[in-house]
Amino acid sequence: MRLFVYGTLMRGEDGHELLGDCPFINHGTTPPEFTLVSLGPYPGLRLGGNTAVKGEIYEVSPAIVQVLDEYEEVPQVYLRVTRLLSGAETMIYLLRPEIEPEAPVIVSGDWRNR
Repeated sequence: MRLFVYGTLMRGEDGHELLGDCPFINHGTTPPEFTLVSLGPYPGLRLGGNTAVKGEIYEVSPAIVQVLDEYEEVPQVYLRVTRLLSGAETMIYLLRPEIEPEAPVIVSGDWRNR
């Protein structure tokens, strides 16, 4: 399964070690249909908006998905959805709409350049 990460799971960030030795596929950018927000120490991605969000794509196992679901607090804080990204079905963690509705927007779509 492919997973798009855009915040603390990216290389060099605090949560990256949770991916273990999952293969890195490529850098990726979403279609411009999202809003990236800052929740302080980590970002949240919302469906809706006009931002193309930058991140990384990994190949993950079901066991890693379980670990990441716990880390991302699915379904209380994030929802794991599947979207078409770079021509392939890819999982993405989306922030639940009711969580921090007034969070500051990261206009660049790039967590590292906030």
